[in-house]
Amino acid sequence: MKQIDFFYFFGSGYAYLSVMRIDAMAKQSGVAVRWRPFNVRTVMAENNIALRTQAAKVKYMWRDVEERRAEAN
Repeated sequence: MKQIDFFYFFGSGYAYLSVMRIDAMAKQSGVAVRWRPFNVRTVMAENNIALRTQAAKVKYMWRDVEERRAEAN
C-alpha cells in the first residue's frame, strides 16, 4: 500500500482541519498515513517569525480557518 507522510503541528488551527479530514481522504485514495508531528515554533524562531506581533496575519488565519470549516460542512 502506498504511504504518505502527514506533517502537522498540534497548535495549528490549519492542522486541526487537516487532521479531521486526512483519514477519510487517505482511505478514499488507497494510501496509508504516517503521522509526523513537528514543532513549527522551532521553524518560526529560526526565521524570526512571531505571530503574536503580526495582528493582520493572525486575523487572516482565523478568517481562513473559518472559511475552510464552512467548506467542510
